[in-house]
Amino acid sequence: MATLPDVNEDHFGEDRVIHAIELLDRDSARMRVVGDKCGTCILRPGNPAMLRAGRLSELLEQAAETFVPCHKTLDPRRRVQPAVCRGFFDAHQDRSPVLKALSSFGVLFVDAHELEKEITALALR
Repeated sequence: MATLPDVNEDHFGEDRVIHAIELLDRDSARMRVVGDKCGTCILRPGNPAMLRAGRLSELLEQAAETFVPCHKTLDPRRRVQPAVCRGFFDAHQDRSPVLKALSSFGVLFVDAHELEKEITALALR
């Protein structure tokens, strides 16, 4: 189990805990990774996530040996299954021991548009 930094720590005020096994898709048992970087990905140039100064460095340092979940899958009620941030996956898949281990089960790229539809539908409930 890893305590993972929440990219929105300043907004929510606390870190969330996600177990690496939660990244394995319930149906296929492959590691879930968002198919494309989202528009506010922390690893997009220009800081579209509007992180405070130094926050990206903190996140990457804290997650270097684990993973960064996509912020859109950080559902406190666990209705949306978490997925690895595509930006982090692209940059760290060969360095993170957790990503290496989970990749051995195969990788399932989750369609970002479908994920957004699911999240929006859940928000309306």
